[in-house]
Amino acid sequence: MRRLNYLVCAALTIAAAAACDNEPEIVDFPIVGDLTLYGSSAQGAWAEGDEIGIFVTSDGVAQSNLAYVPASFDVEESVALNAKGEKAGFKQGEHMIYAYYPYSAEVTDYTKIPVDYTVQETYEYDPYAGTDFAGMMTQAKTKTAQFAVAKTSVSEYSSVAVSLDFASDATLYSIEGGISFQPTDDVVVGKKVKKVVISCDKTMAYKNATYDLTTGEITGEPVNSIEIAMDAVLAKTYFISASAFEFVSVLSEDDAHATTFKVEITLDDNSTYVNEEYKCNSFTYDMDGDGVEELIYTWPAIEFSATPAEE
Repeated sequence: MRRLNYLVCAALTIAAAAACDNEPEIVDFPIVGDLTLYGSSAQGAWAEGDEIGIFVTSDGVAQSNLAYVPASFDVEESVALNAKGEKAGFKQGEHMIYAYYPYSAEVTDYTKIPVDYTVQETYEYDPYAGTDFAGMMTQAKTKTAQFAVAKTSVSEYSSVAVSLDFASDATLYSIEGGISFQPTDDVVVGKKVKKVVISCDKTMAYKNATYDLTTGEITGEPVNSIEIAMDAVLAKTYFISASAFEFVSVLSEDDAHATTFKVEITLDDNSTYVNEEYKCNSFTYDMDGDGVEELIYTWPAIEFSATPAEE
């Protein structure tokens, strides 16, 4: 019996070795030339500090997570992308170039790029800085970059530049009207809005999510709220207002325009205020003066009241 077991094990070992011998060998060919990359931003123009991650695959072997930076900023067209370190190179055969923004040094797998919009953060921005109107109306711009991707194929090495047109599945929403209270609610003047939570009955983001650059699929837990960290002072002008702010969501514009949101803010004294029925405004207007009216959408101020409701 022992001898039979030995023979069986030996046969299985030989069969496994033969199967391994039949598997195609993956060869990492040497780089024979640099790839010249250009790219257009999904957000209109690249900004200083932007970084892009690049993967180049050749016969199943990838140059992994190369950091690139745009050569020009504030230009709404394709610009040269320059390597910060190792350059993307051409090896042999068919190549796929996968790119994502913003770059993360922690990424190792181009089928699992982390992306999470559930918690966002803002910074104060003065659109009138350097003018006579400086300080009149600040805005809270999002620090959360709008995740964007691009991919293309290259079949043979040449001096022709490779163009990457970045696109995003998410939308940047700008609440230009900001957060406002009635002038009679001056009890909140001088306090700061520290947190905003926007929620609805639709998917706004994905928690612990990853993005597959090869398929465009997002894997993660869908959530129906986004939290935004702010530091905006409530100041009294014609009304009591915090600065306008932005947030990024995977919710489409069409869905957003038809959705009723709940908005809750928390001030620096830990008091909270809620607007249960925040909606996008719409109206028609003849933009070109040709008698044809277009449907226009605007996001109004999010109004709250610090005055107790009368019983």
